[in-house]
Amino acid sequence: MKRKTAVLLIVLAVLLIGIGLLVWWQWNNLTAIRYAMQYTAEQKQEMAEKNEAVMKELTETFSGVDFGLLPEEAKTQLSNGELSEETAVAILTGKLTWEEYRAKETTANGTQTPVQPSRVDDIIAKIYVLRASYTGKIDGLVGQALSDYRAKKGTKSELISRYVSMGYALEGECDAQMEALLSELQTELKRTGEDSSLIGKIRSAYQTEKSLKKASIIEKYQK
Repeated sequence: MKRKTAVLLIVLAVLLIGIGLLVWWQWNNLTAIRYAMQYTAEQKQEMAEKNEAVMKELTETFSGVDFGLLPEEAKTQLSNGELSEETAVAILTGKLTWEEYRAKETTANGTQTPVQPSRVDDIIAKIYVLRASYTGKIDGLVGQALSDYRAKKGTKSELISRYVSMGYALEGECDAQMEALLSELQTELKRTGEDSSLIGKIRSAYQTEKSLKKASIIEKYQK
């Protein structure tokens, strides 16, 4: 049984390497492949829901940020780069409403000035925005990799080398930003005497989310 599983993993890796998609995608590869091959769609959905539960717990604990303030249209624009991260954070923390943004209005035009968020709320909003923005960048990079492969823009080895570098840079950038935010959050929670146990949950959810994202791509492009 173990030998059969090992052979399947090798075959899957070869298939993905053949289209130049997975070689550059180095973080949590083994976990992602395991998710793709061994977990059902229902199991992966349950894992994703647990991750979302962590974010919900944040909003319940720190009520100054509301993820519901960002509508689906805004999330789409955030993921494809049309909506800036700064604007998304402002909406999530109540500094700006989505309607005001759409109408290009500001709180200086006679509307009520919203309560300024606490530092903790601001950090939590930035964590949420980072997740959405990063997902959009991943999809864009995968799409470009496929486009270059189909258009034969270079040899296989050239394309692999190119996207290995881009993938590492993207992962490193996101990981660094996430750790910086978690460090800020932990410092602020300690300063205010609040429970910091959520830090570990957020970090774990972040790692799981990355693996789930890769697993979905593996399942899509192995066919």
